[in-house]
Amino acid sequence: MDSVPANAFRVDSDTGEVFVTGAVTFNFENQPEMLSLRVMAKDTRGAYFITKITVHVADVNEKPTIFFAQDSATVAESATKGHLIATAYVVDVDADDAAVFSITQESNFDGVFEIDMDNGAITLAKEGGLDYEKQAIYDLVVVVTDSRGLFDQVTFTVYIENVDEMNKVYGMVFKSGQRDILSNDDAFILDLSVNKEFNFPQSSKTVNLPFGDISYAIEKIKGNIFGDVDAVGGYVDATIPVSVSLNFPDEVLPDSTIEIETTLSINNPELKGGTVGFGINVGAKLEEGRCLIQSSVVPPGTTKTFVDVDFANLSLETNKDIASEIFSAEWTTDSNGKRTASKKILDDLIHEEMDWSKYIDQALDKLNVPTPYEGNIPVTILSQDCNLEYSLFQPTVVTNLNLEQDINFTIESIDCTLQLDDGGADGGTTITYKAGDTLAYTVPAHYSDGGDSHIYGTMECKPSTTYHSQSTYSFTVSQRFDWVKATVTFYGTGSDYSPFEPIQVGTGKYLWTLEPDATISKTVDEGEFELGGFDPISFDFAIDLRN
Repeated sequence: MDSVPANAFRVDSDTGEVFVTGAVTFNFENQPEMLSLRVMAKDTRGAYFITKITVHVADVNEKPTIFFAQDSATVAESATKGHLIATAYVVDVDADDAAVFSITQESNFDGVFEIDMDNGAITLAKEGGLDYEKQAIYDLVVVVTDSRGLFDQVTFTVYIENVDEMNKVYGMVFKSGQRDILSNDDAFILDLSVNKEFNFPQSSKTVNLPFGDISYAIEKIKGNIFGDVDAVGGYVDATIPVSVSLNFPDEVLPDSTIEIETTLSINNPELKGGTVGFGINVGAKLEEGRCLIQSSVVPPGTTKTFVDVDFANLSLETNKDIASEIFSAEWTTDSNGKRTASKKILDDLIHEEMDWSKYIDQALDKLNVPTPYEGNIPVTILSQDCNLEYSLFQPTVVTNLNLEQDINFTIESIDCTLQLDDGGADGGTTITYKAGDTLAYTVPAHYSDGGDSHIYGTMECKPSTTYHSQSTYSFTVSQRFDWVKATVTFYGTGSDYSPFEPIQVGTGKYLWTLEPDATISKTVDEGEFELGGFDPISFDFAIDLRN
């Protein structure tokens, strides 16, 4: 018997059974899925037969392997929530297999750390969760498990670095809740409506020809144009990264009054939002209106009507939505260190001229008008053949919507509270201050009695902000109604009387144009209010009187 790879199999010469020799290690991932061998059977007289056998190599799930670039990391006890400690990596020969990372509960007993189950990033799970004095070393058992339950684990050591807690900086990031602009809750709904009536007196034009007249008449045009704008909401929100420090004097003695200095640093705050979106509906309605095209011939008294269209109760309207615009504000700092973000948006949201010709057929069909609004009609006047080409009632809407919006956001202060568990009245001392103040504190005398020399406390901080928004909206709707244009061409006379003045068909102009318009402007001042939604952030700390 021979095989590929060589020496991978053997055959029992008596029974014909084929066995794996063990000399070759099969690996589904880096060997062919099918292996081949040839087996020969031979009798005592030398006759033989050779056959080919194909062996399929089946995949077996191998466990993943977990590793770190280093076997330990050091992190300061002042590290804030979300601080990246290290990243675990996995190697799995089963390339398509999924892997999930975790930390055993026993090794992460106080829940200080968390790991991203997908990418293996280990981060600090609690604000102020590290305390060198309580736990200086963590041996985290990090596990990776594949989709079939096979796993690997490794121990990763985290060393906590001691920080001088007499002068400690606390970093925090405040994120506001979203503040809606023009929301139902705040009753700042914007609703603009315009409506204007228009009238057009009766008017007619006549073209005199040697053998007859062509007349065009517009009668009793009356109606109104309208427009509505509805606000569909906008928003603002803020992110304020800050650092607040507590700076204690070098010597803190029982029954002494000390000054605790606080400092504040605001780092790259953000104010983002979206302008108000709009829904716009504009249109026109004709209560009365008629258009005539007629001819009269010599001798007088003979009249023929080519076009007679009644536009009474004809309505045309269209809708348009404008999405909100995402923006971010720019920050400035005054001489007192106050941070202010402002944004002025002056936006021509829409300036649009829309041709409504495509709506005319549908509108006239609803009115059961027998004559279309445009067409060609063969005409015979005193045996003279001619063609009347006409177009009626070409409405166009011109819509303008402008927004001028002023947004101002100010970080007034970071308000803090110190709650000291120092055995004072009511069990402790409470100090309220603004970050940047200097605090006077009297250390209780009983700390001279020995025992635990620590004063334990909690600091809680929250920003105080103001927000002001004022918006001016200007909305204009203009309609242009072009009533008649026509070309009459005569054949067989040797003369072409088209175009007739003053119709000016050659320049594309219409006879009689009516242009009503309506404008409304509205200012919405939402006033000044707290942006809101900032959750307070708190830290635990300790003052060691021995140090």
